[in-house]
Amino acid sequence: MARMKICTYPQKVLMEKAQPIAEIDDAIKKIAEDMIETMYIEHGVGLAANQVGLLCRIFVMDVSEKQDEPQICINPEILQTFGETTCPHGCLSLPGVPGGDTPRAEELMVRYTDLDGNTIEKKIDGLEARCFQHEIDHLNGKLYVHRLSKLKRDRLLKKYRREN
Repeated sequence: MARMKICTYPQKVLMEKAQPIAEIDDAIKKIAEDMIETMYIEHGVGLAANQVGLLCRIFVMDVSEKQDEPQICINPEILQTFGETTCPHGCLSLPGVPGGDTPRAEELMVRYTDLDGNTIEKKIDGLEARCFQHEIDHLNGKLYVHRLSKLKRDRLLKKYRREN
């Protein structure tokens, strides 16, 4: 496995939409392994392909307490949302920026393919739902700050530019 370089704002790849993965081959498996290692090294709970410079629809996450249950989500979709909430966010691509309260759905019905080619469909909530939405946004070329009001977004990005 190998550590991957995290892309940070305002790199263009973060604003581009990732393309579906047609086949789960050895290259995709290697990308997934490297993304998991990178996520753990960087102390993240999720990492999307865009964040490591790749425009393919895959993200990894681990929302377990012990950080020992990684999930690999290929071609993920949100099928249905339930309820609304706001929650704090952070992002490896915006290091040092304290996440504002970001609007999110409380629960989701999701579908994705795992590394073995199995289609997984399930209802999720809590941190798992928040992380899933955050990573889907990345795959769609959005950062969590794009979900904030213009005033909050401009303030956070101004602070980020000053410090980086």
